[in-house]
Amino acid sequence: DPLFHNFKDVLLIQDAGIDEATEALICCDLSAASAQDSSLVHLRSILSDEGVEDCSDDAVLAMCTAFSGSHVRALCPVTCGCHLPTPDNFFFSPSYGCPYHCSVLADLTQEQEYLPDQSQPCRDVPEDHLAIDEWLGGGGGGQP
Repeated sequence: DPLFHNFKDVLLIQDAGIDEATEALICCDLSAASAQDSSLVHLRSILSDEGVEDCSDDAVLAMCTAFSGSHVRALCPVTCGCHLPTPDNFFFSPSYGCPYHCSVLADLTQEQEYLPDQSQPCRDVPEDHLAIDEWLGGGGGGQP
């Protein structure tokens, strides 16, 4: 029965450990259940707000960065930014509700940002430009 399956997915988010629940979710808003209706009912229940229509609602946005917002992040990961490689988003991990697949997207995006420009040849950094030298107070040879 598809309806039972949808509510079973929502119950997994409610009752299972958040790590377990987020492993099965895709990185897409209101995708926790096969039908968005079940996810929306659960989202409204979490927020105690029957007026919530979708993930762009102000009540959802306010919970994205809240410690207690794990279930909101699980249901609205794209709106909450779970897929973005931002170092200051402490709660944006599977342990805090973001689907595992979002963290994979964030990692890939971050790796893409640091890929070398293929038009520039690879070359070593001169010793006098090494940051460790500055930290050690040295003058170019790596010696303090």
